[in-house]
Amino acid sequence: MTAEYSSGLAQGPMIDEHDSCAIIASIRRGGEATHGNLKRTIEALGKMEHRCGDIHGEGDGCGVLTDIPRQLWAAALEDAGRPAWLSEDRRFFVGYFMVPVEEPEHVRRWQDRMLALIAATGADLLLEQAGATRTEALGRMARAQEPFFWQVTGVMSLCPLHEIERRHGPRAGHNGIGGQAETWHPPVVHNGDGCSSRPVLESATLRFYASSVPGNGLGAFNRDPIRIVVEGGAQDGVGKVLDCGRVVILKGLNHEGARIDGSVGKGLGYRATGGTIIVQGNADSRACVRLSGADVIIGGEIAGALNDSLGNLGATANVKGFLCEYMTAERVLVVGDPGPWKCAGMTGGVLYRRLQPEFNLDWEAFQRRLAKGAQVELCPTDSGDGNHLHELIDAYIDELKLSNQTHVAQQVKALLQEWQRNFAKVIPLHSGICIHQ
Repeated sequence: MTAEYSSGLAQGPMIDEHDSCAIIASIRRGGEATHGNLKRTIEALGKMEHRCGDIHGEGDGCGVLTDIPRQLWAAALEDAGRPAWLSEDRRFFVGYFMVPVEEPEHVRRWQDRMLALIAATGADLLLEQAGATRTEALGRMARAQEPFFWQVTGVMSLCPLHEIERRHGPRAGHNGIGGQAETWHPPVVHNGDGCSSRPVLESATLRFYASSVPGNGLGAFNRDPIRIVVEGGAQDGVGKVLDCGRVVILKGLNHEGARIDGSVGKGLGYRATGGTIIVQGNADSRACVRLSGADVIIGGEIAGALNDSLGNLGATANVKGFLCEYMTAERVLVVGDPGPWKCAGMTGGVLYRRLQPEFNLDWEAFQRRLAKGAQVELCPTDSGDGNHLHELIDAYIDELKLSNQTHVAQQVKALLQEWQRNFAKVIPLHSGICIHQ
């Protein structure tokens, strides 16, 4: 149904509407969140004059439902002395409540009841506050019955309470995460003989957000159960001699809300013997040197068609050179250009790389990127590689979803639809049957 509108009442077929609800949908093919969507929706809501209270001050209300404004809540949490990165966690929640104002005591009783219900679910309350409102925007009758607008935010328990005991600085009002100091440690377990012991920690996450770039050696010698997540980037030596656990470097949000960087410096995963390393952006030179047991995913992608005739292949590559030198075991996946001088001295493991002939990243381009004297074979993937590629890419997708990059995760998942066409592999010479196609 369509209609023409003037500055007054709606004209056209909508004039005959009686007691009917309506939904406004503003859709753009770009797939990006913009303020324009909100502006267009508010303009459309203004046409529902019987809902907005513009007709004799009446109207039963209308509004806009959006996703959680995580950057705004990050700033609010930081102002309140809370860990701002929690606003990016998928377990972060926000509650908006309209409390009828019969008397002040009624509002407080209602709030206390809601806080008790939230606590009963095992959630951690982070912040409660009165929401900002504009009374003058309400119609006459709505102003006479204006409720109290209350906002509550928290997280649904980062870990089960029987696994992690949280100790935090004092704050009046509730016992949520935060305060002036916060430490995490395993709870004390009292045995039947009266002795006490501390069990092994089952999980722990270190998270750096807001385009953070930690210094050299992030995750070096890391072991289970520690999981390190950075939204921004990292310097040299990420995951050096990694034993277990996971190190994840994702793109961070800049001041305009765009995802940028997600890259690491030299020596990624040097001599790593276990665990998983995931990098959404690029890696500097000598990534995965002497790798002997860890899985590594490097997700940086080429931006346009390559022109190898210009030389200096490392300048535009997503890995700047010497990838998988002296590698002896496990799996490496490179989504973009693996760079020059790769696989020198490689004696074990497998390097999966993406084929993009439309960007000149074909079999011949990979051959040019091999180190002179590298004793390896370039092979198409076969039936035995399907599970390996699914495991690597699924791990990458999981981390993208956890950082609210659902659209990017869908693009990465699409690579699995024709994985035999999209990927090839590099293996040591004579380590397996290889039929070049």
